[in-house]
Amino acid sequence: MEHWPRLATQRMKNRAHLFSPGHEGSVTAISQQSQNSSTFLSCGEDGSISVYDASSGKLLYSMDGFTSTVSSLACLGHDLLVTDGMEDSVCVHDFSIEEDAASNGYELEW
Repeated sequence: MEHWPRLATQRMKNRAHLFSPGHEGSVTAISQQSQNSSTFLSCGEDGSISVYDASSGKLLYSMDGFTSTVSSLACLGHDLLVTDGMEDSVCVHDFSIEEDAASNGYELEW
């Protein structure tokens, strides 16, 4: 984790940090995974989502393969992530099911 360069007008010494590796291009949105977690997500113009641990500064994993800029995301608990970035669709990523089960298709229960 790298400290943000201190400006002469900055009052919060050593409290702002840079997380890298980052995105290629601008970061477009940030979301906290849940209120009780130090995990947060960022998305960007490069069509990827990065997941970080805020307490350690480590990149936990990255999601790519979106067809365009990911400009918004929302975490719904620990298991659901809602994003754009798939042309004209909104995507719900459900991490609570196994990959094999998802390949057979399923319906969300709201």
